[in-house]
Amino acid sequence: MGVALGRCFTLAVTDAGVFSFGHSPRGALSHGLSTSEVLPRRVEALAETGRRSVAVAAGDCHSLALTEEGQVYGWGHGFANGHRQERTPQLVTALAGARVQLLYAKAGCSCAVTETGEL
Repeated sequence: MGVALGRCFTLAVTDAGVFSFGHSPRGALSHGLSTSEVLPRRVEALAETGRRSVAVAAGDCHSLALTEEGQVYGWGHGFANGHRQERTPQLVTALAGARVQLLYAKAGCSCAVTETGEL
């Protein structure tokens, strides 16, 4: 359903969930202390939320997933939620109450567009 390319890793979202593989700079893969994954591996912490992901975005060292309800989860180095580094997906509290429709990530920044057109 979708793919995002980080600096040295890949994210893919399918009906079976979000998968990540490649080199894990600062937790961007969300597989604990693993530094790399040769084959796609499901991001179990996202599956455990009970939410279905519909899109992904990748920066240099951080990852984002968008749920069908418009919520955004982030992980990796400085993904946005006031954390410097988080190895497991966390709900992006800065977007609480907003229904996000589009995500973008690049280098050390991220953007979201809500259903009302706010950036």
